[in-house]
This record gives sequence, structure tokens and C-alpha cells, in this order.
Amino acid sequence: MSFLNSRQYCWVAMVILFVFLACGAGQVTDTSTGDEYFYYIPYLTVAIFFMFGLLMDVLFLDDAVFSFDPNYDNWRRRIDPKF
Repeated sequence: MSFLNSRQYCWVAMVILFVFLACGAGQVTDTSTGDEYFYYIPYLTVAIFFMFGLLMDVLFLDDAVFSFDPNYDNWRRRIDPKF
């Protein structure tokens, strides 16, 4: 039994890809001015966005886990055995 479906595996692959890109980008120090440029921050930001996308996908986008129905009568009809 698998915990993730194929859509969620794509999310995981994107997170891993951007984490590796962030690790590979690193930081560079300009020798003439001494300024440091952090090239890993944009890749890490994108990886964090994908990680939260994966979290929301796992928590809320499964049909069996989360169902939002604003109409109370539909909810009561589905839950109440006497209806």
C-alpha cells in the first residue's frame, strides 16, 4: 500500500529537485568588493513553496479525507441514518 499517489510523487520530485539546485547554487563572494551573493535563496524559496503545496495536497485534496459542503441539508442527508 502506497502512501502517496502519482500526483504527490511529482510534488516530492519537484521539492527534491529544487533542494538539490539550492545546494548546488551556494553563495559567491565578489573578490573586488567583498559582497556576498546568495544564489541558493530563490531555489530554496521555490522548494518551500512546493513543499507547502505537497502538504496541502496530502491534507486536503484527497476525496476520502476532506469534503466541504456549505449546504447543511446535504451534509445532514449524507450523515443522518434516519433521513
